[in-house]
Amino acid sequence: MKTKYVVLFLPLLFVLSACIINSHPDYPDPEACFKTTYTRTFVGEKVKFTNCSRNAKQYEWDFGDGTVTDIPNPIHVFTESGLYSVTLTAIGEDGTHSFAARDIEVKNVSSADLDIIVKHMGTNDPVADCQVTLYANEQDWLDLKNPVSETLVTNANGQVFFYDIVPAVYYVDAQKPVDAQQFYSNEKLGNTVEVFPETMNRYDIEVELLQSSKKSAKIAKPAKQRK
Repeated sequence: MKTKYVVLFLPLLFVLSACIINSHPDYPDPEACFKTTYTRTFVGEKVKFTNCSRNAKQYEWDFGDGTVTDIPNPIHVFTESGLYSVTLTAIGEDGTHSFAARDIEVKNVSSADLDIIVKHMGTNDPVADCQVTLYANEQDWLDLKNPVSETLVTNANGQVFFYDIVPAVYYVDAQKPVDAQQFYSNEKLGNTVEVFPETMNRYDIEVELLQSSKKSAKIAKPAKQRK
């Protein structure tokens, strides 16, 4: 009888052990993700980092300049120029780590710099792949002649930067072709920007869908300055 009892007891121990092992929860793996207001910025300017990670309970930020924090959505100020690799570590419930990184270019403020974001009128959605050119006066802007800058194309955030330009009032031409008859343009909206020295000048340029490739009137309006 003792032998039969032992044989029956051993399988019971195996079943109980299996239940204990399988009692640990199966946590999903963390996915690190973040966005930032600027990938190009200037010494002394505040840069906001937005955390879009998933399945994480703890975060660790390394800004690449010797500064770290565990705040989920930090604001950071770089005090020296350079190229910094910002890394976010997302830590899951079981201690699993996930990493996300992005380079931030930090410049010293030059004689004058201009940051333009092109947006759709009414919605404020950014316009990517929009061609932006600067002109010195209204007539050149109307004729699309004698530009004082190269034509830059907006990134996914609708943004372009003009560096080391002369402080002055500029006429901005922003265009994005849709087809042979339609294109987005700012010609009837704000188009003038005043660039001041020793600072980053930030402006929003609105565009609307037009049917003609020829400017119909001389409309000089200040663009919206972004603080």
